[in-house]
Amino acid sequence: MIEVRGVGIVRINALDEAPVALLIDLVGEAEMERLPEPQRESLLGVLLPRLKLHAAAASAPAKVRLALRLASAQGEPGWPS
Repeated sequence: MIEVRGVGIVRINALDEAPVALLIDLVGEAEMERLPEPQRESLLGVLLPRLKLHAAAASAPAKVRLALRLASAQGEPGWPS
């Protein structure tokens, strides 16, 4: 179960496994950079793109979708060069 703010407690089925394609650090608004340098981090030997997001920003979900689309468009994890 998960609490969805403004909706309530919702039952959601869990997955046994899921691919990891992106690492996201949730930060305060003051830590957000306007034009950050691309960041990557190795997780279990796989190089993944990493970004910071202000989770309370209305644009956060759109930024996650865009970052995932950019990473998958390259055919391998990473940011555009």
